[in-house]
Amino acid sequence: MLTPDLAAAAADTTSPAAQDVTVAQICEQVRTHVKSGRYAPGMGLSIKAVAEDLDASKDLVPEVFAELVGAGVLARSGSRFRVPVAQDDRVLRARHLADRFRNQIAAGIYSPGAPLPCTESLAGEHVTDGELMRMALRLLEDEGWLGMKRSGNCLARVVRPRARQLPPPPTAPPVPRAPGAAPLSENDVRTAIWTAHNRWVSRQFQTPEAVEAAWRQMQAVATQVLQPAVRVSPSPIRPWKQAAARVRHSASAPLPDTSLLGVWHTAWLASAVRTLLAYEHARHP
Repeated sequence: MLTPDLAAAAADTTSPAAQDVTVAQICEQVRTHVKSGRYAPGMGLSIKAVAEDLDASKDLVPEVFAELVGAGVLARSGSRFRVPVAQDDRVLRARHLADRFRNQIAAGIYSPGAPLPCTESLAGEHVTDGELMRMALRLLEDEGWLGMKRSGNCLARVVRPRARQLPPPPTAPPVPRAPGAAPLSENDVRTAIWTAHNRWVSRQFQTPEAVEAAWRQMQAVATQVLQPAVRVSPSPIRPWKQAAARVRHSASAPLPDTSLLGVWHTAWLASAVRTLLAYEHARHP
């Protein structure tokens, strides 16, 4: 956010000198947000969103973007602007994915000795690409949590027995729904899942407050979806049980402290909920 004085100056575009100073200071604000991760690598930035986030005039933001593209702070593709992604950022994201996958192992979602789904299936579950999923799995192999096991004529990736020694994963229980709150409609659930997925695909900037609100909404969806699953006697179908465990774990995992990762985890939870609903529909058409 700009200070009140800067916001007032940004709104006054009648003076060329004031406009030049304001553009320079807005550029510095954007640079600061890029360095802090508020504008994270890979995040899309629109003129409207940045103007609102900085309380600045929309008339100044195109000039700000042009200057920052020239300085290499932002990248442009057609009419779209985005924070560039370096190879190091992919490595950090793979590390984050590996840590969360290890927490799923600790939560018992993937049992020691049982073959894991193929890499592409895991990538789909975690709303990421196959290469990043492979990077994360290789990190866990290097740490000794995963290994390879022959199954017939094929080699399958499995969780090693030593994973039983992992401590329970950290949790942050979801905020309970207000007493008397009406349940979400089927359309509300579908909309929340669709929105969470598309926000991650577009990777457009959202304020931390908006990310937190979207996460809470998706937690509410997960809580409601799990209720009928709890009432029904445990299913002998392992995929259904695993889907319910994924929803339960994802909904209780702490939200990351950066907006883009928060959007990712909201989409991750939405993917788990969608899978569980598909199994629920198959069990009770």
